[in-house]
Formats: sequence, structure tokens, C-alpha cells
Amino acid sequence: MSENSENVVMESDVGDNHSSESSHDDEENESDITSDSDDENESENEPNVSKRELFEMLSNDRFADVILVISDTVEIKSHRCILGYSSKKFADIFENTKEIPVRISVESFEAETVEAALEFLYGKSNAIKGKEKDLFKFAKQFQIEDLEKACQSRISRSKIAVAAYFIWLNANRELIAKPGMSAFQVAKAAGEAWRDLPDKI
Repeated sequence: MSENSENVVMESDVGDNHSSESSHDDEENESDITSDSDDENESENEPNVSKRELFEMLSNDRFADVILVISDTVEIKSHRCILGYSSKKFADIFENTKEIPVRISVESFEAETVEAALEFLYGKSNAIKGKEKDLFKFAKQFQIEDLEKACQSRISRSKIAVAAYFIWLNANRELIAKPGMSAFQVAKAAGEAWRDLPDKI
């Protein structure tokens, strides 16, 4: 083979390699662009509504299509999409009625219990504080699993705190019997189980 032929072959190989590398680079660039585009789409599709905004929107009764009847004079408006999603009992009621708004009797519960239950379903998780027992009954009757579990959890923590306090009392009888020791001082000394006590009563 002549020197000219060898040079032609070598130049051809170099060209092929360069073309292959260029094609590979193009594929990587396209992959990067696609990845960036996917990230942007995912970001655009992610919900950016805060719980507070959701609570305020759903608390607006302008588009309410459910009326919870507590008494002849007290009614609370709500929304099928929330109640039906959260409760099998409510979902069954909605599926078997064409009435809009649908009226549902909840006369066995106080208004503040029903309001707290709705607030919880609309994203206000601390709405159950101090109303756990009544809300647990409401959750059981209307098959609201999330509310039932939340109430059970808080009730269990309360029982544990009470048990811990009595264990502490038994272990610190000498402190309790100390002259001049007030009930408030004993309670404050109990520590974590009584951490929410105010400085003054």
C-alpha cells in the first residue's frame, strides 16, 4: 500500500472517531436538556398551596354543597369533596342522594365538636386539642379514620402522662410529705408530665 493510501485511511479513521464522539456529545446534551425539562415539569406539577391557604379556601361556604344540621337553629356548611374523601359514611350518603346541598343530621353532637372535626379535615391538625373524646365519638360514628387515629394518639399520650405522674409521686413520697410543700410545687417538680403548667395559678 502506498503512503498516500495509508494517509487517506488514517484520516478516514480520525473522521469516524470524531463523528462518533460528536454524536455521543449531542446525545448527552439532549439528555441534559430532557432532564432539565422534566425537572421543570415536575416542579410545575407540584402543589404549591399551603395548608393555611387550603383551609381558608375550603372554609369559604360560597360553594358549599353539604349542610350539617345540629339543631333547628344551628347548621354548618361543608363540602362533599372533603367529607366524602375522609369518611366512608359520608361517601355512602353522597352516593345515594341527588340532593344539593345534601342535609345531614348530626344532632347528637355539639356545634363546637362538629366545627373542630371539619377544621381537622381541612388541615388544621391542632383543632382536636381538648376535644379528643367527643371527636373520637364523632369519628367512630362517621367512620373518619384519620380523625379517629389522631384522637386515639392524643388520648394515649394523656394516659401515659398521668401514669408517669403517679409513678413519680410514688417514687417521691418524701418530697411530697415535706412541710410547707404546696400542691402546685409538687406538680411543678414532677417535670415533663407537667411541663405545660403556667408559672402562676
